[in-house]
Amino acid sequence: MSTHTPHNALFIAVFSNPADAAGELRSVLPEPVGQLIDWSSLQLRDGHFVDPALAESRTDLLYSATIRGSPCLLYLLFEHQSTVDPMLPLRLLRYMVSIWERCVADQPSSTRVPPIIPVVLCHAEGGWRAARRMRELYAVDPAGLEGLRDWLPDFGIVLEDLFTEHDQVLMARQLTALSQLALLLLKHGRSEQLLDKLVSWAHLLGAVLIGPEGMQRMGHVVSYVLHMTGRATAEQLVQILRPQLGDPIREVVMTEAERLEAIGEARGKVEGKAEGKAEGKALSVIAILEARGIPIGDGVRNRVMGCRDLAQLDKWIARAVSCTRAEELFSSG
Repeated sequence: MSTHTPHNALFIAVFSNPADAAGELRSVLPEPVGQLIDWSSLQLRDGHFVDPALAESRTDLLYSATIRGSPCLLYLLFEHQSTVDPMLPLRLLRYMVSIWERCVADQPSSTRVPPIIPVVLCHAEGGWRAARRMRELYAVDPAGLEGLRDWLPDFGIVLEDLFTEHDQVLMARQLTALSQLALLLLKHGRSEQLLDKLVSWAHLLGAVLIGPEGMQRMGHVVSYVLHMTGRATAEQLVQILRPQLGDPIREVVMTEAERLEAIGEARGKVEGKAEGKAEGKALSVIAILEARGIPIGDGVRNRVMGCRDLAQLDKWIARAVSCTRAEELFSSG
């Protein structure tokens, strides 16, 4: 599970809680499907199936529930990149197969697998303009596809397109205050008017603040806002929210600002140490070559000094001891 982006962090903080996720899932599922599910049975399952290489722009949650006493799974995928992935149904199919394979591994004696309902939450700029069913990806005309339908996998995606959904619709849903806030924040997170929007959401902010674990849950909201509005200082945020929420909001904002500052300082120290190690190893490569009298061109020097991969630098140090030309450092042999 990646929380490297503020979008990811907010999504996980809110929708990994079944109480917050249930209302959202029930709102986006077709009503006949929502009526079949026993929402009191909703439980978060272990396991994330997003490709590690794509985790910066996507993350996921897997829930289990029952339909008429039988198990089913709800796979909630959050796509928070600003552009649409046209091959989403194919990726979803791969994730669903991975889930089924894990189910079989967990219960090897079973001869059946639970149904999976794929739900996608996205806030791509311009709205979703790509395939919503697997069959839309097949490179064959509709007539030919109809003749093949019995032999091809097909499924639809339950899509929550925040870009095209009206704020009033989101705020009218039967959701927890934090869930409503999360959807609104994810919808408007890239907007320059985000701070102004907060004032119109004051009733939701207040409900979160006075609710169970209010300070901690409000911290998720404040963290997202501070991340997304780099031009806004903590004091500015306090000035905006204090008239509606009173003194408690100042404590939340300042605590979260201090936490984020501490995280930033710690990350800077780690990156600084790594930078120093890389520079030291790069200088070692150059020093060995120079001590052996091997000419070093600007291209070689710049590539070595610009490298920050410690493992790669170690390889170049070993090659610098025996190579006859500086360019041999980069040999694949």
